[in-house]
Amino acid sequence: MALYIYETADPSNPYSQDGSMTNPLRQAFDGRTGGVEEKKLYLRNNSASVSYSGVQIQPVDTGGRQITDGTDGYSWKLKEGNEQPTADEWELIEAGSAITMSGLTDTATYLPFWSRAEVPRDAEVESHDQAVLRITFVEY
Repeated sequence: MALYIYETADPSNPYSQDGSMTNPLRQAFDGRTGGVEEKKLYLRNNSASVSYSGVQIQPVDTGGRQITDGTDGYSWKLKEGNEQPTADEWELIEAGSAITMSGLTDTATYLPFWSRAEVPRDAEVESHDQAVLRITFVEY
């Protein structure tokens, strides 16, 4: 797969894939107060020899603890587009649901999307490394 996620529209520093943890997407929260982190991210095709359609991105927890679907106050939401969603727009999005991106047929296009992770107040001290952004697609 040649689809990568970036923090900026710059091909030099993609986030790691397949659990390699070479450059993971990290988020840190103060569990006493809880918190929300919103971040603009970009999806890009890194290979000129393949194209993609039907691209979906979904936050999933591959471990035992579900921290993406709203359970126990933890959630991870996504919204496609360039503009940062308002609080009202975030409220309408179901935690853990997938977003659909347009196709990627070249290496020059960076498709923007927004990520919103929330941790509840009085959360225990924990480290989670099994919450991931799963990308599904049709490659041609």
